[in-house]
Amino acid sequence: MKFFHYVIVFLFLFPDVALAHRFIMAAWIEGQEVCVTSAFSDGSAPYGATIEIFAVGGVEPLVVGKTDENGQYSCAIPKNTALRIRGDAGMGHQGEKIISKEEVAAAFAPPSPELAVKAENATVSSSEGGMPSPQTASGSAVLAMDSAELSRIVEAAVEKKLRPVVRQLATAEQHRGIDIRDIFSGLGYILGLVGLGTYMGYRQRKNRRK
Repeated sequence: MKFFHYVIVFLFLFPDVALAHRFIMAAWIEGQEVCVTSAFSDGSAPYGATIEIFAVGGVEPLVVGKTDENGQYSCAIPKNTALRIRGDAGMGHQGEKIISKEEVAAAFAPPSPELAVKAENATVSSSEGGMPSPQTASGSAVLAMDSAELSRIVEAAVEKKLRPVVRQLATAEQHRGIDIRDIFSGLGYILGLVGLGTYMGYRQRKNRRK
């Protein structure tokens, strides 16, 4: 029975071990920065968590930093390649996210020179018959684009509009609270301790009989 007393004391002294909080992390590209936000499943912010940014397939981190009091971190994009972001808040609380090469490359993509030339030609062509209105010049420029260029512009605009949504979803995920997986993890840990205590008690009784 003494062992069970020790178990109870242990659970009171180290509740975070008995029911560990999940570490939740989100990462994305905004402008020319890598942005990271993180939290524990109870909504608290992991201040000072280590953030390491690797090239996918790389061993040495390109950048190492710490989260602020809000569990956030940002830095300039270290390399134009797919990135692996790893977060470590200690006590086994870790998370990892991948940012695709395409998403990183989009941040470095300059405005298409072909688009500028086509827009200029469309404006000049329209002005031959008189000074066009801004709406007419804009419409001519759009008509002059090829479908691939128009598709790229639309995708970039949609991605820009979706970034705040990504942040909101990440924040919502962070503040969901403890879910069923956390509960079962804690119960599994406690049952494991109880099983160990039962086994040790059995061994002690067996030794006494000898």
